[in-house]
Amino acid sequence: MGFNIARSTFFNNLLTLYMTGAGNINPGRMFITITNFVAPPSTLRTGNFILNITNSNSFPKMISENQIVASPGSINGTTSVAVSTVNAVTSYTFSISLGDPITSDGKIKIVFPSSVGVSGTISCTVLSGTDLRSSPTCAYNSI
Repeated sequence: MGFNIARSTFFNNLLTLYMTGAGNINPGRMFITITNFVAPPSTLRTGNFILNITNSNSFPKMISENQIVASPGSINGTTSVAVSTVNAVTSYTFSISLGDPITSDGKIKIVFPSSVGVSGTISCTVLSGTDLRSSPTCAYNSI
């Protein structure tokens, strides 16, 4: 008893596995591994993956919908302060090492702790690194 995958097709984001076999497959867990796909570009949930098992006449027998969430990449960084005196106006420098690329329309978001106040206009005075613009657009939006 069992089945063999005779062939498969992939077209317009639809993967179809055509199986033939003898007897029945008992209820239980089955694994199908599909390689060489690229994970979603963010950690937002994907749209639904629809698993549809049909009978020999192509009528739905079992249907399942699932979503996946990609794991976030890693950022390593350090923060240094120019003046560490209490209540002094100062500058912060963030040294960031990215594990994955950022798209050209991506953003870097830094959330300051509530104990750090803002005095005047926020500006990015220096931005350096591989493939970075020397005059960045930098804006401060309070939450």
